[in-house]
Amino acid sequence: VRPVGSVRPLETVKQDAARLDALLERGLQRRSQTALPLTHDATFLRRAYLTIIGRIPTLAETEGFLADQDPDKRDVLCDLLLDSPGHTSHAANFWFDQLRVKSRTQDVSGEPFAHYVRSSIQQDKPYDQFVREMLVATGAGHQQGNGATGMLLRDKNMPHDAMANALRLFLGTRLECAQCHNHPFDIWTQKQFF
Repeated sequence: VRPVGSVRPLETVKQDAARLDALLERGLQRRSQTALPLTHDATFLRRAYLTIIGRIPTLAETEGFLADQDPDKRDVLCDLLLDSPGHTSHAANFWFDQLRVKSRTQDVSGEPFAHYVRSSIQQDKPYDQFVREMLVATGAGHQQGNGATGMLLRDKNMPHDAMANALRLFLGTRLECAQCHNHPFDIWTQKQFF
């Protein structure tokens, strides 16, 4: 919807990266370690494609990148990939797996939920807003523009599973063990679970 560069100009990104690099350097110094050298362009290209759009670059893409002499070519490549339909597809597939999106959820189509996830990625929706919309969604799942309800409909009539899945996904806490007994590795009791 908006090019990456219009939201976060390259110079700002470079300044932020320099601050992060300084923090990392201090952490390495405290541990008496040194940073690894920058990777070669070919390795960077492959990793960028796999990470951002989920595939390896074509021969033409590889040759074009390796022949480019622009010192900012890595930054430009990342912005190009983040602005591509491949990024939307790759990120959507990640979230489809995490949110367990299905084509049908019991008696309701899962497509509105899939559309909600895809369009949230295309709109660069902030993560906190994305999560909040799903957690507080109300109304009919098939209602136009109400795809966020799909997360809650996924575990319809299974509130304990819905709660455990939301906690695991959004807070990184595995609570499902406490459904059957006090959690063996955490502070949660079975009573707290219910």
